[in-house]
Amino acid sequence: MNVKILAKWGGVPMVCDLWRYRELIARLTWLEVTKRYKGSLLGLLWSILTPLAMLAVYTFAFSVILQIRWTESGMGHLQFAMALFAGLIAFDLFSRAILSSSDIITGHSSYVKRMVFPTQVLPVVGVASALVEAVFKLAVLLVWALVAYGGIPWTWVFLPLGLLPLILLSLGLSWIIALAGVYLRDLGHFVGIAVQMLFFLTPIFYPLSAVPSSLRLVALANPLASVVASFRDMLLWGRTPDWIFLVLWTLVSLVLASAGHALFMSRKMDLSEEV
Repeated sequence: MNVKILAKWGGVPMVCDLWRYRELIARLTWLEVTKRYKGSLLGLLWSILTPLAMLAVYTFAFSVILQIRWTESGMGHLQFAMALFAGLIAFDLFSRAILSSSDIITGHSSYVKRMVFPTQVLPVVGVASALVEAVFKLAVLLVWALVAYGGIPWTWVFLPLGLLPLILLSLGLSWIIALAGVYLRDLGHFVGIAVQMLFFLTPIFYPLSAVPSSLRLVALANPLASVVASFRDMLLWGRTPDWIFLVLWTLVSLVLASAGHALFMSRKMDLSEEV
């Protein structure tokens, strides 16, 4: 195989691009995160209070009202709420990044029209800001686990590996959707519907084992299914991730991210005329 092709699809240009603009990405990400809470009384503290309130609602709803148990392991209601919350952290990271990408170029037209501005960092900022929100929620889950169980599983150390395919997948799709959103202004509505459908097709409210065996392979074709399952295994149940699926989806996500970056860069010079 040609070395240039191997480097391109191996993500070398993408990684170099991200490293080159790392300081700009960090600054824009911080501005994006703080902008959401600008003018509010509690500011960034809402990033902690919101997931805390979510966890309290889930615990009450599922342990008191619905009285549903996680049939996979016979867990109690509190454990069900934590399993649900862990799944939502993974899915919310993906959905926030994807939903923000459809209009992220048209929404920052002043940046795009500056020829010296690296437009390709805008979708990255959307993913990075979603990752920051996910870190706040993970901190809440960590504290909750410490209070409830007096400790956390050692498998938390594998969390960066579990996040990697999710981040790469989000990056690749964000570049593609951001580019398409410039030409299809109603793309955001289709993306919103697709994310809602994917939410119920992903094992968030139910374990992967609850999917009929005849449909298990179809369910595993959804990359978020294995990611959500890995999150629960690492964060709550002290299990190491399924290395086969983790490596597989990391490679697939790397190829998708590289393709999304290459496609975006090929049309980057045309964007200033379209916005």
